[in-house]
Amino acid sequence: MRVLRVFYVALVVVLLCLQYATPLIVHGEITPRETCSILYFINAIKVYNSLINDTLLLETPQNITLNTGLRQESTPIYVYNLGFNETLGSYVFNVSAGNGFFGFFISRIKVCYSDNSMILGYYRLALNNPGYSISNESIPGDITTEYVKTPYSRVIEVVVPAFEDWFKNRYNSSVYSASKLGIAVNAAYFIYTEYFTYNASSLPRTIDEVIESRQGDCDDMSRVLVELLSHYNIPAIIGYGYVYIPDLKLETNLGNVTYYYVYNGPHAFVLAYIPGLGWVSLDFLAGSLLEYPFVFEGYTRETIVNDSEVQEVVDFHKKISATQVFIVVDEEKYRNMFGESISSLPSKIEKYIEGVSGGPDETTVSSSTTTTRSEAPASTTTVTRNSEPGIRGPGSALIAIMLLSVLVVAAGIALLVRRSTTSSSFFSPSLLFQPHIP
Repeated sequence: MRVLRVFYVALVVVLLCLQYATPLIVHGEITPRETCSILYFINAIKVYNSLINDTLLLETPQNITLNTGLRQESTPIYVYNLGFNETLGSYVFNVSAGNGFFGFFISRIKVCYSDNSMILGYYRLALNNPGYSISNESIPGDITTEYVKTPYSRVIEVVVPAFEDWFKNRYNSSVYSASKLGIAVNAAYFIYTEYFTYNASSLPRTIDEVIESRQGDCDDMSRVLVELLSHYNIPAIIGYGYVYIPDLKLETNLGNVTYYYVYNGPHAFVLAYIPGLGWVSLDFLAGSLLEYPFVFEGYTRETIVNDSEVQEVVDFHKKISATQVFIVVDEEKYRNMFGESISSLPSKIEKYIEGVSGGPDETTVSSSTTTTRSEAPASTTTVTRNSEPGIRGPGSALIAIMLLSVLVVAAGIALLVRRSTTSSSFFSPSLLFQPHIP
């Protein structure tokens, strides 16, 4: 049974969009409608004990502006017991051996992106007629230069022929006759629902491992998809952060650190640049920006996993005992949870952490002991790593951390699959297809 056929609410909208979408027309060109979501992001950590003396950073949503189709504004609301590293664009804090720590920040996040109902309508048209195009404009040269790279060799050798055979069998035509929109949407459908089987892993896999096993989770498949799209000169990036799902709560562990995700799950997905639309989500796994809003920590074009740096992150989690809580809520929920009083926020946030975690583990932190109960994120790391903020394309160390942080989405996807069996509002991406006559 193929677990990756995740059902998400976004595609309900498709059933209402069986007719052509109605975008704005400006001077004969399509101007996508825009949707904006306003959310509150809370990142709080309580360290019970540490074996190290170091400066650590907390994941911090960045201000992001992509050419067309996506922008994010992150505005600090409240910061407690943290510093800010301007170079990394992240909040930081100090830990010392034998001591504890508590700190947090709250940010107001405004994310604006192309209207999801319109985009899903176009996707349906492109999946049924891959030659369909909404614009004759070309992709800007600077975007192509920055985001289209020489594809990874195994993707060219194995995945490209498989995709082109699948495309030929489905449409009785060559993929090279399709529009950029048609190629991108079909490639995403192929990778996420046809070629690979969803299979979560406690650590990110290399592209070779993913292709060899034809199994992977959200970040694994997204890295392959980015490389596949580059083969067809379609700019693509991996967005990483937190998908806002109001009913979702997750608990995960790595080493001696426990992570709680409240009304969100860490996730990675692909955005592609499509002529006439700009940057749009191709998330056929969890519906980020297609149904569910998303808080971006950053984005990257990098797809290579460095095993030694992944292991470094795992080892780090043996040296600190902590609980970290990520909360993503709308304004009403935020007010209901924490009230209007700013002065009482530290006590309320700390009480909330203790409420969800039950306090520190009774075991003592040991550098030789670790337990991983499920996929867990690497949510803290030293500032001394040679890496830039995610929005500028982080180095391999930060990529490894990002890849670890999105693995937990498997639990969220499993929840969505289970819910789909009891709710008629969940539908498969296959509903985007209508019977096709070549």
